[in-house]
Amino acid sequence: MHLRKIHRQKDEKFVKMLQKCRLGIPFTPFELKTLTNHRCNVSRATHLFSTRAEVKRVNDESFYKLKTPIATFYAHDGFSWRKELHPHLKHYNNRALDDTLEVLKDSRLQSRLDLRVGMLVALQINLDLEAGLCNGSQGIICGFEDYDPARLPRRRPAKEETDTDGFKIGGEYAALKEKEIKGFVERQERKLWPRVLFHNGIRRTIFATCMVNTVGNEAPYSLLYRTQIPLVAAWALSIHKSQGMTLDRVIVDLSKAFAEGQVYVALSRARSLEGLKVEGAVEGLAVGNGGNPDVQRFLEDKFGSLRATIEANEPEVIVLSP
Repeated sequence: MHLRKIHRQKDEKFVKMLQKCRLGIPFTPFELKTLTNHRCNVSRATHLFSTRAEVKRVNDESFYKLKTPIATFYAHDGFSWRKELHPHLKHYNNRALDDTLEVLKDSRLQSRLDLRVGMLVALQINLDLEAGLCNGSQGIICGFEDYDPARLPRRRPAKEETDTDGFKIGGEYAALKEKEIKGFVERQERKLWPRVLFHNGIRRTIFATCMVNTVGNEAPYSLLYRTQIPLVAAWALSIHKSQGMTLDRVIVDLSKAFAEGQVYVALSRARSLEGLKVEGAVEGLAVGNGGNPDVQRFLEDKFGSLRATIEANEPEVIVLSP
Protein backbone atom coordinates (compact mmCIF):
# COMPACT_ATOMS: atom_id res chain seq x y z
CA MET A 1 0.00 0.00 0.00
CA HIS A 2 1.25 3.52 -0.73
CA LEU A 3 -0.11 6.81 0.53
CA ARG A 4 -0.51 9.85 -1.70
CA LYS A 5 -1.55 12.60 0.72
CA ILE A 6 0.78 14.58 2.96
CA HIS A 7 -0.77 16.08 6.07
CA ARG A 8 2.27 17.78 7.62
CA GLN A 9 3.47 20.04 4.77
CA LYS A 10 1.44 22.06 2.24
CA ASP A 11 4.19 23.77 0.19
CA GLU A 12 4.66 21.68 -2.98
CA LYS A 13 8.26 22.85 -3.50
CA PHE A 14 9.18 21.89 0.06
CA VAL A 15 7.40 18.55 -0.32
CA LYS A 16 9.41 17.77 -3.46
CA MET A 17 12.69 18.57 -1.70
CA LEU A 18 11.74 16.27 1.15
CA GLN A 19 10.87 13.50 -1.29
CA LYS A 20 14.24 13.86 -3.01
CA CYS A 21 15.97 13.70 0.36
CA ARG A 22 14.08 10.56 1.31
CA LEU A 23 14.90 8.80 -1.95
CA GLY A 24 18.57 9.81 -1.99
CA ILE A 25 18.30 12.17 -4.97
CA PRO A 26 20.90 14.98 -4.69
CA PHE A 27 19.56 18.51 -4.22
CA THR A 28 20.10 21.04 -6.99
CA PRO A 29 22.21 24.14 -6.15
CA PHE A 30 18.98 26.18 -6.06
CA GLU A 31 17.39 23.76 -3.59
CA LEU A 32 20.49 23.81 -1.38
CA LYS A 33 20.39 27.62 -1.35
CA THR A 34 16.66 27.58 -0.58
CA LEU A 35 17.09 25.21 2.36
CA THR A 36 20.04 27.05 3.88
CA ASN A 37 19.18 30.67 3.09
CA HIS A 38 15.50 31.56 3.21
CA ARG A 39 13.31 33.85 5.30
CA CYS A 40 12.11 32.06 8.42
CA ASN A 41 10.58 32.59 11.85
CA VAL A 42 12.34 30.35 14.36
CA SER A 43 11.77 32.35 17.53
CA ARG A 44 11.59 29.89 20.44
CA ALA A 45 12.31 27.04 18.05
CA THR A 46 13.39 23.51 18.86
CA HIS A 47 16.95 22.53 17.88
CA LEU A 48 17.32 19.03 16.44
CA PHE A 49 20.62 17.25 17.04
CA SER A 50 21.92 13.84 16.09
CA THR A 51 23.28 13.00 19.56
CA ARG A 52 21.67 12.86 22.99
CA ALA A 53 24.72 14.53 24.53
CA GLU A 54 24.09 17.70 22.52
CA VAL A 55 20.39 17.62 23.41
CA LYS A 56 21.12 17.30 27.13
CA ARG A 57 23.66 20.13 27.05
CA VAL A 58 21.29 22.60 25.37
CA ASN A 59 18.26 21.65 27.49
CA ASP A 60 20.22 21.77 30.76
CA GLU A 61 21.77 25.15 29.97
CA SER A 62 18.41 26.66 29.04
CA PHE A 63 16.56 25.09 31.97
CA TYR A 64 18.96 26.39 34.61
CA LYS A 65 18.97 29.90 33.18
CA LEU A 66 15.37 30.15 34.40
CA LYS A 67 14.89 31.19 38.03
CA THR A 68 11.27 30.11 38.48
CA PRO A 69 10.32 27.33 40.96
CA ILE A 70 10.63 23.76 39.72
CA ALA A 71 7.68 21.36 39.77
CA THR A 72 8.66 17.69 39.55
CA PHE A 73 6.39 14.91 38.30
CA TYR A 74 7.18 11.22 38.77
CA ALA A 75 5.87 8.58 36.37
CA HIS A 76 3.41 5.97 37.65
CA ASP A 77 4.04 2.55 36.07
CA GLY A 78 2.05 -0.66 36.12
CA PHE A 79 2.04 -4.18 34.72
CA SER A 80 -1.10 -6.32 34.57
CA TRP A 81 0.49 -9.74 34.17
CA ARG A 82 -1.45 -12.76 32.95
CA LYS A 83 0.96 -15.18 34.57
CA GLU A 84 -0.65 -18.37 33.26
CA LEU A 85 -0.53 -17.23 29.62
CA HIS A 86 2.74 -15.29 29.66
CA PRO A 87 5.08 -16.79 32.30
CA HIS A 88 8.09 -15.59 30.29
CA LEU A 89 7.19 -11.96 31.08
CA LYS A 90 7.93 -12.26 34.80
CA HIS A 91 10.90 -9.90 34.51
CA TYR A 92 8.54 -7.11 33.41
CA ASN A 93 7.72 -6.72 37.12
CA ASN A 94 11.27 -5.63 37.96
CA ARG A 95 11.40 -2.09 39.31
CA ALA A 96 14.17 0.50 39.46
CA LEU A 97 15.11 2.43 42.60
CA ASP A 98 12.60 5.17 41.70
CA ASP A 99 9.80 2.53 41.57
CA THR A 100 9.40 2.75 37.80
CA LEU A 101 9.44 -0.44 35.75
CA GLU A 102 12.87 -1.22 34.30
CA VAL A 103 11.31 -2.43 31.05
CA LEU A 104 9.92 1.09 30.50
CA LYS A 105 13.29 2.86 30.84
CA ASP A 106 13.15 3.87 27.16
CA SER A 107 9.53 5.04 27.22
CA ARG A 108 8.96 8.36 25.51
CA LEU A 109 7.18 9.49 28.69
CA GLN A 110 9.90 10.42 31.16
CA SER A 111 10.32 8.69 34.51
CA ARG A 112 10.96 12.11 36.07
CA LEU A 113 9.80 15.36 34.52
CA ASP A 114 10.98 18.75 35.82
CA LEU A 115 8.91 21.73 34.67
CA ARG A 116 9.08 25.46 35.41
CA VAL A 117 7.42 28.63 34.15
CA GLY A 118 9.17 29.96 31.05
CA MET A 119 10.23 26.50 29.85
CA LEU A 120 9.95 25.60 26.17
CA VAL A 121 8.13 22.28 25.86
CA ALA A 122 6.66 19.99 23.21
CA LEU A 123 3.52 17.92 23.45
CA GLN A 124 3.99 14.15 23.16
CA ILE A 125 0.45 13.13 22.21
CA ASN A 126 -2.29 14.18 19.81
CA LEU A 127 -4.32 16.15 22.35
CA ASP A 128 -6.81 18.14 20.27
CA LEU A 129 -6.30 18.01 16.52
CA GLU A 130 -9.08 20.51 15.79
CA ALA A 131 -7.26 23.04 17.96
CA GLY A 132 -3.94 22.18 16.33
CA LEU A 133 -2.54 20.50 19.44
CA CYS A 134 -0.76 17.41 18.15
CA ASN A 135 2.36 15.38 18.84
CA GLY A 136 5.17 17.95 18.66
CA SER A 137 3.13 21.12 19.29
CA GLN A 138 5.45 23.62 20.95
CA GLY A 139 4.71 26.10 23.69
CA ILE A 140 5.85 27.76 26.90
CA ILE A 141 4.94 26.73 30.44
CA CYS A 142 2.92 29.77 31.59
CA GLY A 143 1.80 28.56 35.02
CA PHE A 144 0.39 25.72 37.09
CA GLU A 145 -3.15 24.81 38.05
CA ASP A 146 -3.99 23.34 41.45
CA TYR A 147 -5.35 19.81 41.42
CA ASP A 148 -9.14 19.69 41.48
CA PRO A 149 -10.72 16.20 41.75
CA ALA A 150 -13.70 17.45 39.73
CA ARG A 151 -11.40 18.10 36.76
CA LEU A 152 -9.58 14.78 36.91
CA PRO A 153 -9.67 13.07 33.49
CA ARG A 154 -12.48 10.49 33.48
CA ARG A 155 -13.95 7.88 31.19
CA ARG A 156 -16.17 9.25 28.47
CA PRO A 157 -19.71 7.83 28.64
CA ALA A 158 -20.36 5.42 25.77
CA LYS A 159 -23.09 7.67 24.36
CA GLU A 160 -20.61 10.53 23.91
CA GLU A 161 -18.85 10.14 20.58
CA THR A 162 -16.57 13.13 20.98
CA ASP A 163 -14.58 14.79 23.74
CA THR A 164 -16.50 17.94 24.67
CA ASP A 165 -14.27 19.40 27.38
CA GLY A 166 -10.73 18.26 26.63
CA PHE A 167 -10.19 15.89 29.55
CA LYS A 168 -12.36 12.86 28.88
CA ILE A 169 -10.78 9.43 28.37
CA GLY A 170 -12.07 7.33 25.51
CA GLY A 171 -11.05 4.26 23.60
CA GLU A 172 -9.81 0.90 24.77
CA TYR A 173 -8.71 0.48 28.40
CA ALA A 174 -10.42 3.73 29.45
CA ALA A 175 -11.24 2.36 32.92
CA LEU A 176 -7.62 1.34 33.48
CA LYS A 177 -6.36 4.73 32.31
CA GLU A 178 -8.73 6.57 34.66
CA LYS A 179 -7.53 4.48 37.60
CA GLU A 180 -3.87 4.96 36.75
CA ILE A 181 -4.21 8.74 36.41
CA LYS A 182 -5.65 8.80 39.94
CA GLY A 183 -2.68 6.73 41.07
CA PHE A 184 -0.34 9.20 39.36
CA VAL A 185 -1.84 12.11 41.30
CA GLU A 186 -1.46 10.25 44.60
CA ARG A 187 2.23 9.65 43.85
CA GLN A 188 3.05 13.36 43.48
CA GLU A 189 4.29 15.46 46.39
CA ARG A 190 2.76 18.60 44.86
CA LYS A 191 -0.55 18.08 43.14
CA LEU A 192 -0.43 20.45 40.16
CA TRP A 193 -1.12 20.46 36.45
CA PRO A 194 1.08 22.54 34.07
CA ARG A 195 -0.47 25.25 31.89
CA VAL A 196 1.02 25.74 28.42
CA LEU A 197 0.71 28.69 26.04
CA PHE A 198 1.23 27.06 22.66
CA HIS A 199 2.80 28.85 19.71
CA ASN A 200 -0.59 28.93 17.97
CA GLY A 201 -1.98 31.10 20.79
CA ILE A 202 -4.00 28.41 22.58
CA ARG A 203 -3.59 28.15 26.34
CA ARG A 204 -4.30 24.70 27.79
CA THR A 205 -3.98 22.75 31.03
CA ILE A 206 -2.05 19.54 30.39
CA PHE A 207 -3.27 16.56 32.40
CA ALA A 208 -1.47 13.26 32.85
CA THR A 209 -1.94 10.62 30.17
CA CYS A 210 -1.71 6.85 30.49
CA MET A 211 -0.05 4.96 27.63
CA VAL A 212 -0.98 1.26 27.52
CA ASN A 213 0.93 -1.40 25.58
CA THR A 214 -0.23 -4.97 25.04
CA VAL A 215 2.47 -7.63 25.52
CA GLY A 216 2.51 -11.39 25.20
CA ASN A 217 2.22 -13.83 22.33
CA GLU A 218 -1.48 -14.60 22.67
CA ALA A 219 -4.71 -12.98 23.83
CA PRO A 220 -5.89 -12.00 26.32
CA TYR A 221 -2.71 -9.97 26.55
CA SER A 222 -0.79 -8.69 29.52
CA LEU A 223 -0.77 -4.89 29.81
CA LEU A 224 2.20 -2.62 30.40
CA TYR A 225 1.54 1.04 31.10
CA ARG A 226 3.06 4.35 32.19
CA THR A 227 1.26 7.50 33.33
CA GLN A 228 2.98 10.89 33.14
CA ILE A 229 2.50 14.48 31.97
CA PRO A 230 2.92 14.22 28.15
CA LEU A 231 5.45 17.05 27.83
CA VAL A 232 9.16 17.12 27.09
CA ALA A 233 11.78 19.89 27.26
CA ALA A 234 11.96 21.26 23.73
CA TRP A 235 14.86 23.66 23.51
CA ALA A 236 16.48 20.63 21.90
CA LEU A 237 15.40 17.17 20.79
CA SER A 238 17.25 14.26 19.24
CA ILE A 239 16.43 13.28 15.68
CA HIS A 240 15.31 9.91 17.01
CA LYS A 241 12.95 11.34 19.63
CA SER A 242 11.42 13.79 17.16
CA GLN A 243 10.14 11.01 14.89
CA GLY A 244 6.39 11.28 14.53
CA MET A 245 6.37 14.90 15.69
CA THR A 246 5.20 17.95 13.75
CA LEU A 247 7.19 21.06 14.70
CA ASP A 248 6.10 24.58 13.76
CA ARG A 249 9.55 26.06 14.47
CA VAL A 250 12.67 23.94 14.17
CA ILE A 251 16.40 24.47 13.74
CA VAL A 252 18.32 21.53 12.25
CA ASP A 253 22.03 21.38 13.10
CA LEU A 254 24.03 19.48 10.48
CA SER A 255 27.44 20.07 12.07
CA LYS A 256 27.61 16.54 13.46
CA ALA A 257 27.57 13.29 11.52
CA PHE A 258 24.09 11.98 10.75
CA ALA A 259 23.13 8.36 10.28
CA GLU A 260 21.47 7.33 7.03
CA GLY A 261 17.96 8.71 6.86
CA GLN A 262 18.39 11.22 9.68
CA VAL A 263 18.60 14.26 7.40
CA TYR A 264 15.19 13.42 5.95
CA VAL A 265 13.66 12.77 9.38
CA ALA A 266 15.03 16.08 10.68
CA LEU A 267 13.92 18.25 7.75
CA SER A 268 10.51 16.63 7.51
CA ARG A 269 9.61 17.48 11.11
CA ALA A 270 9.04 21.08 9.93
CA ARG A 271 5.54 22.04 8.88
CA SER A 272 6.90 24.61 6.42
CA LEU A 273 10.06 26.26 5.15
CA GLU A 274 9.04 29.37 7.08
CA GLY A 275 9.45 27.45 10.33
CA LEU A 276 12.72 25.72 9.35
CA LYS A 277 16.31 26.90 9.70
CA VAL A 278 19.26 24.72 8.66
CA GLU A 279 22.58 25.34 10.42
CA GLY A 280 26.00 23.80 9.89
CA ALA A 281 27.89 22.95 6.73
CA VAL A 282 25.79 22.54 3.61
CA GLU A 283 27.67 19.29 2.96
CA GLY A 284 25.51 17.78 5.68
CA LEU A 285 22.59 17.88 3.27
CA ALA A 286 24.42 15.36 1.08
CA VAL A 287 24.26 12.63 3.74
CA GLY A 288 22.42 9.64 2.36
CA ASN A 289 22.61 10.67 -1.30
CA GLY A 290 21.85 7.60 -3.34
CA GLY A 291 19.58 6.12 -0.69
CA ASN A 292 19.75 2.71 0.90
CA PRO A 293 20.00 0.28 -2.05
CA ASP A 294 17.88 -2.39 -0.34
CA VAL A 295 15.14 0.16 0.34
CA GLN A 296 15.36 1.49 -3.22
CA ARG A 297 14.94 -2.00 -4.68
CA PHE A 298 11.93 -2.65 -2.45
CA LEU A 299 10.26 0.63 -3.43
CA GLU A 300 10.82 0.09 -7.14
CA ASP A 301 9.54 -3.48 -6.93
CA LYS A 302 6.37 -2.35 -5.15
CA PHE A 303 5.64 1.06 -6.62
CA GLY A 304 7.74 1.50 -9.76
CA SER A 305 10.53 4.00 -10.21
CA LEU A 306 9.88 6.68 -7.61
CA ARG A 307 13.12 8.46 -8.52
CA ALA A 308 11.98 8.89 -12.11
CA THR A 309 8.63 10.25 -10.93
CA ILE A 310 10.25 12.81 -8.65
CA GLU A 311 12.93 13.87 -11.12
CA ALA A 312 10.40 14.28 -13.92
CA ASN A 313 8.39 16.60 -11.66
CA GLU A 314 5.12 14.96 -12.64
CA PRO A 315 1.94 16.47 -11.13
CA GLU A 316 1.12 13.35 -9.13
CA VAL A 317 3.88 12.21 -6.79
CA ILE A 318 3.82 9.01 -4.80
CA VAL A 319 4.26 9.87 -1.13
CA LEU A 320 5.27 7.46 1.60
CA SER A 321 4.41 8.97 4.97
CA PRO A 322 6.68 8.23 7.95
